[in-house]
Amino acid sequence: MTVKVDQVSDLWRVCLKSPYARIEIPELEFEISADGKRHVDSLYNHIASAVYNLGNYVQQANTGLSDDHKNKIMDTVIALNVFLDVPKPWTWIVHDPSGASEFKPMDDAIEVEYPEPERLQQQQQ
Repeated sequence: MTVKVDQVSDLWRVCLKSPYARIEIPELEFEISADGKRHVDSLYNHIASAVYNLGNYVQQANTGLSDDHKNKIMDTVIALNVFLDVPKPWTWIVHDPSGASEFKPMDDAIEVEYPEPERLQQQQQ
């Protein structure tokens, strides 16, 4: 399922992410992986959570990460924060092999693509 985020108000749409779903923001080459937990929140709060978790990871992993690695993670944090202001349109894609994820409201702004049965079986393996 795909949502084109054109304005700040689009960020208040609720995304119900299934435990098997991963979220992609292709403009940033950023992904929130499937983590085995259902997560229900606005797009804004999904991103804010990723920003918080990445920031904590960098702070807590001071000895295990190179400065270059830390800087690249923090560049991603900054980019995610900029995307919260929607300076230009960007895309939120939910890849869910289970089909259990959804958006609220589910309206014409959501593009839904149903995978071919063979592709679905490959994704689940």
